[in-house]
Amino acid sequence: MPVDIALLGPSREPLDLLDGLVVAEPPEGLRVHGFDGDAHRLAEFLVWGVHDEGPGFAVAVSDGPAALAVLAGVVAALTGGDIERAVAAPDVARLAALNPLARDAARERLRNIVAGSAADDVRAHLVASGLG
Repeated sequence: MPVDIALLGPSREPLDLLDGLVVAEPPEGLRVHGFDGDAHRLAEFLVWGVHDEGPGFAVAVSDGPAALAVLAGVVAALTGGDIERAVAAPDVARLAALNPLARDAARERLRNIVAGSAADDVRAHLVASGLG
């Protein structure tokens, strides 16, 4: 006998991919992983980071292309994709096409990209890439 169930979305508005993502300083109490361009090391962190319980994490970057690589890696980690490949060659069209719930899932784990004094430039790069 079939059972009717109601599927409910989040009780809040889904998080946007870029709103509040790029910050100069990490929020207190949030784990921060530094990304220096090593795709393998980032992949090792993301495999753990996207599936861990807790408040999520932040990744420190030095520029816009690194931030784009981090976003691509997070999405790949959440979807079972090749993380290192996504980091090495981010698919901007895929990131831009994420539906609101997928964007929310990515932001639930990746709380911030920490860019120090380059925060404005990093955000501008992400927007210019077609993500904003």
